[in-house]
Amino acid sequence: MRYVIPPSHKQIDYVSSLQRKLNIGDRALDLHCRERFNEPFSNLSRSQVSDLLEQMTTWEAAPAELQRAQGQLDLLGELA
Repeated sequence: MRYVIPPSHKQIDYVSSLQRKLNIGDRALDLHCRERFNEPFSNLSRSQVSDLLEQMTTWEAAPAELQRAQGQLDLLGELA
């Protein structure tokens, strides 16, 4: 069994801030984390959250798959 260093409070606060800015709900974030890390956000290690933050800070808006997970792209999905 390996020891996992949990994310810092600052990391969690920063993720929450980016979620608000990008309008990403907890369910959509968990879905993204499961796809990328095979774990929900609550189970990510400090290094995984660092990787997630590195990715999230490059987003000007929530990626299409996250918008779709929140039902924001249903109309566009039907047109495609």
